[in-house]
Amino acid sequence: MNATHRIDGREHRVLALRRGACQRLEIDGSPLEASLRWTGDHEGTLTVNGHEHPVAAAQDGPVLFVHLEGRTWRIETIQGFADRTEGGAADGGIRAPMPGVAVEIEVEVGDQVAANQRLALIESMKMQTEITAPVPGVVTAVRVAPGESFERGAVLIEVERSD
Repeated sequence: MNATHRIDGREHRVLALRRGACQRLEIDGSPLEASLRWTGDHEGTLTVNGHEHPVAAAQDGPVLFVHLEGRTWRIETIQGFADRTEGGAADGGIRAPMPGVAVEIEVEVGDQVAANQRLALIESMKMQTEITAPVPGVVTAVRVAPGESFERGAVLIEVERSD
C-alpha cells in the first residue's frame, strides 16, 4: 500500500505498515507511529511517536492545508493508498475513518462484493473518500444513507466474508 504525496512542492513516498487506531507508517524510509483525534470540525490532536501536537486542517479542492507547530503545510495526494477504508472489524463492520456525511451508497443488503470494490463515497471537511470492501463477501447491512452524517468509527456497511 504505497502512496505519494507532495508536501510544499516536494514528493514523499508513504508506506502503510499497519492500519488501525494508531497508524504505523514509513515516510521516505523513516518509520513512525501516528494517530489523529479530532476535537472539532477542523481541529485535532496529532500524536507522532508518542508526542502530541495540536493540529488544524482545511481543504481547498484536492489540496489539504495542515497547520502544525506554527507552520502551514500544503499537501496534495499524487497517488493514494489502494484501500481507502478504515478496515473491516472482526464483526464484519466497515467503519468510518473520520466523521462525515454519506454522499453515495453503491450497494444493498444481499449484494455480492469483491475485495477492493467501491461500496460508498463519503465526505469530510470537503474531502471525498471512497469506502471499499476489505474482503470478498456479501453485504449484510447498510447502516447509513446518502445525506446522513456519522461519527468516526461508526459502522457504515457490514460485509460477511465469503471465499
